[in-house]
Amino acid sequence: MDAQTAMARAKTQLVFNQPFFGVFALDTPFIEDDTIPTMCTNGEYIKWNPDKLMEWDEAERQFVVCHEIMHIALHHCVEITDIDGEPVDHKLLNVSMDYVINAQLIDAGMRMPKGGLFDAKYRGMTWLQVYRILKKEQPDHPEQPWGGGVGVPQDGDGKPLQGEAEKQHAAEINIKVSKAAQAAEARGVGDLPAGIKEIVQKLRETKVNFEDVLLRFMCGDNPDDYTFTRPNKKAWHQGGLLLPTISNDGIGDIAILFDSSGSMQTSELEQGFSEIKSLVEEYTPRSVTVVQFDGEVQKVDTFEDGEFIDKIEFTGRGGTRVEPAFKYLDQAEVEYDQIIVFSDMGIFDYPDIHPEVPTLWVSTSSHFSPPPFGEVTVIEVGA
Repeated sequence: MDAQTAMARAKTQLVFNQPFFGVFALDTPFIEDDTIPTMCTNGEYIKWNPDKLMEWDEAERQFVVCHEIMHIALHHCVEITDIDGEPVDHKLLNVSMDYVINAQLIDAGMRMPKGGLFDAKYRGMTWLQVYRILKKEQPDHPEQPWGGGVGVPQDGDGKPLQGEAEKQHAAEINIKVSKAAQAAEARGVGDLPAGIKEIVQKLRETKVNFEDVLLRFMCGDNPDDYTFTRPNKKAWHQGGLLLPTISNDGIGDIAILFDSSGSMQTSELEQGFSEIKSLVEEYTPRSVTVVQFDGEVQKVDTFEDGEFIDKIEFTGRGGTRVEPAFKYLDQAEVEYDQIIVFSDMGIFDYPDIHPEVPTLWVSTSSHFSPPPFGEVTVIEVGA
């Protein structure tokens, strides 16, 4: 049996035994390349070395194919330049991702080739958690002898995808994940790895109305009362309706962390500002502190007693780090009872010390890794 037949057989067997991976594999370009050590992916295609493929038995071939697919499905193929404020160690990053993926595939009943990275203590962890542990305890950790590096998709000029192109690519991956998951459910065979189950669940969650989420977050399930003392400005301006606003003693001081990094599109910035303005007009909090951040805190504005502005000037547009914004709240003399974070959730530096007040993450993207604390909702951004 030659290498091409062996690869085709591996995909076919996955269709029957692990249909999620089989369908995903058939939906992904595979490029034969004898210049690479084993296999690798950039999120758009998978390259494979035919000589190396023939060193594995059938079960091991399937494992390595699934390993590369997991890199794509878990959105590992994104440009990461720094972690915790330090330049990323790409070798250690790949090792961390491999530990996470291999544990999930083993738990799903697959057999890993010899030399693969596996440690039971990393079960259930994210690659970021593993990365931090290895960075501290074993920064020179050896790579596994199979499974190549993780690259990023590029545009026509050979540069990493950015902005709308990057988001479109992420959306296409999610479509593949949904399609493959449906096939797996229809067949009723093969266990989905935990990370894939989590993504599928997120993709299927009904996107509830943001205002309802905000109302519940700010006021609880039962507002104290309603008042006509401050009519609902939004209802009046949009429909000429005289409606009451919410009266709730629990709405005090709010801190809003506003992601103004380069990955946030103009439409997302405008949508976020619109929601902040509506929040102030609707709920009249005691104060609102808006902290703009990209890689660091760029600007801070504080508004009191329902006062707000009609337009805000965004600044920053650099990389994304959220920890400096949380540190600012912790160290500056800012009053806040709740925290709301507007972001596309391209975040890799969640603070280790979690705030003691309720936190709501408002994501402009359906593609993100769950934050380690707080509640998350997705907001629809108009074109």
